[in-house]
Amino acid sequence: MRQARSVPSEVICATAGTWVCVLALVCQTGPSTAESRSGAVERTCGPRALRALAELLDVSVPPQDWMAATGKLGQHEVSLADLVEVGREIGLHLTGWRLTVDELLQRNAPAVVHHSYGHFSTYLDCINDSVRLLDGGGDLQVVSRDEFRETFSGYCLLPTPDRHPSHACALLFDEVDYDAGTLEEPTAAH
Repeated sequence: MRQARSVPSEVICATAGTWVCVLALVCQTGPSTAESRSGAVERTCGPRALRALAELLDVSVPPQDWMAATGKLGQHEVSLADLVEVGREIGLHLTGWRLTVDELLQRNAPAVVHHSYGHFSTYLDCINDSVRLLDGGGDLQVVSRDEFRETFSGYCLLPTPDRHPSHACALLFDEVDYDAGTLEEPTAAH
């Protein structure tokens, strides 16, 4: 199984001031593709997870706009920063977060989540210790909280109106340049 590759991109944690290298958690979309846990090759997991999130949030995207926004992804690795940029182009404004499993599950809001094995899916919710995910853009998966804890990398994309959960590092992009992003300091008033 292929592991997620991290392209060095220094950012500063907005809440703790700690230097971390993150935002280039990627999934292969080209000839050397990432493999899912089942071993199946997945070439479009990031864009599919983003599309599922847009549909869940009632963001209507005409097919030609979707193709224009995702067409530039081409045959390279897709990062969280790429998904933020595509989201912006289709009218879905996202913020990158570093969260614990418990912090994500407490939010009970849909998100694009990155898995430690180099894969993206759409988190739906957690009911009675069962985590529901859309994988491949529409295949419903139900996993235990413990199984999700084993695979969740800690990085996710949430819609921007719901910002700055307590004790979390926000990874906010002012501009996106390939796999790198910049960070904003949280503002007092929201």
